[in-house]
Amino acid sequence: MFTSHQSTKIEDDAKGADKMVEMAMQQPGFLSVESSRKDVGMAV
Repeated sequence: MFTSHQSTKIEDDAKGADKMVEMAMQQPGFLSVESSRKDVGMAV
């Protein structure tokens, strides 16, 4: 599980998220990806 805070550069956040998913998919036991974002800009 990862948590993050949205920066002011949303396109950079998207690139980082894509890379994180790519790396996670390579880990033994990887099952899936889900995300949730609150109004305060925090993602889980």
